Amino acid sequence: KSVGGDQSSLGRGLMQAAGNDPYLGEMPAPFRGIITEKNAFAGQYVMEGEKLFTLVDPSVVWVQFELYEKQLSWVKTGDRIEIRSAALAGRKIIANIDYISPLADSVTHLVKARAELANPVITNNGVASPLLSLGLSAEVAVRSLVSNTLALPRSALVFVGESTYVYLDNEDGSYSRQP
Repeated sequence: KSVGGDQSSLGRGLMQAAGNDPYLGEMPAPFRGIITEKNAFAGQYVMEGEKLFTLVDPSVVWVQFELYEKQLSWVKTGDRIEIRSAALAGRKIIANIDYISPLADSVTHLVKARAELANPVITNNGVASPLLSLGLSAEVAVRSLVSNTLALPRSALVFVGESTYVYLDNEDGSYSRQP
């Protein structure tokens, strides 16, 4: 089998029809998307089952992130996350965790997690495109309830040299510094 057509035919079909040749013809894509990888060229001999293209649907994206071991007891699938990226120009996207790997990396001890979210389409000068480009970096903040944990605002911490302190109200009008 050989792949026919030229680069310009990729948007209409992966191969162009070539008369009655049973080995050439149009190969429709299973969904509308973006070709992110092209492993074949016109005239190339290909074997059955060989990967020719990678087609990605940009309307749904995965945000992949890692969790520390100590965070695993606090985080579960369904928990809400906030996603921020330089590409979002100060906006944030809310999503829910839909997968947490059962395996930790043997070296870093980090556990992979992800959230799937709809990628909104924006129009800029009459051209529609997905808001998020594939492969961007982002910051993810996980929102979860943690019981039996002392929590205080970061602004309450006082940094002195290598040490960190908080000031406690002694209820008599005085304060004491605690590490």
